[in-house]
Amino acid sequence: MSDAYNRDKYSGGKQFCGTRDPIPVSGLKPHNCKTPCPYGEGHAFCFPCMAKIMNEHRALCRKTEVKNAA
Repeated sequence: MSDAYNRDKYSGGKQFCGTRDPIPVSGLKPHNCKTPCPYGEGHAFCFPCMAKIMNEHRALCRKTEVKNAA
């Protein structure tokens, strides 16, 4: 089968590989984040913000574990 046939059948004629900006960054914003982010539309937090929050939480938990052990 031809490359054009496969592209039309499986992607509706749209080619995403090689486009300049495949992720829309207009005004998408997760519910609890301050900045627009394409990763978390409709979610409480986007992935980068959630990773930051979880790292801070883990660091706080480690500090309390060390204090309780001493």
